[in-house]
Amino acid sequence: MSGTDVVRPSGQRKAPDAEGPSFGPSTRLDIEAELGFVVGVGNPMGTPIEAADAEEHLFGVVLFNDWSARDIQAWEYVPLGPHLGKSFASTVSPWVVPLAALDAARVDTPVQDPAVLPYLSLGEDRAPWGLDIEPGGGA
Repeated sequence: MSGTDVVRPSGQRKAPDAEGPSFGPSTRLDIEAELGFVVGVGNPMGTPIEAADAEEHLFGVVLFNDWSARDIQAWEYVPLGPHLGKSFASTVSPWVVPLAALDAARVDTPVQDPAVLPYLSLGEDRAPWGLDIEPGGGA
């Protein structure tokens, strides 16, 4: 852990029953637990990695939390445009699970309709895969 405190953001927010906005600390903090992928083998700057080649560049996964100030976000994006109510902080787990350790958790992905554009396709020779991260799942 870094020991860095996450400071509750202040900003403009407008309660549904209020006539106008007010300024103050967020009253509706939210975190979204997500998976973050750690790149092990890079690529030359400016050179894209094709989706079909992504697995060759990934080392592992981490838990990633995207912190949001929902009340500030809800007010600011309409009249003001995107500021930092959506992502005032991010935290990452202190451990990395190697991708190879998750082989048993691989599952087929749902059929995408409409199909993805070619730059997101894995190609016809590679089956798309996801990870079953539910408790009691494949891993």
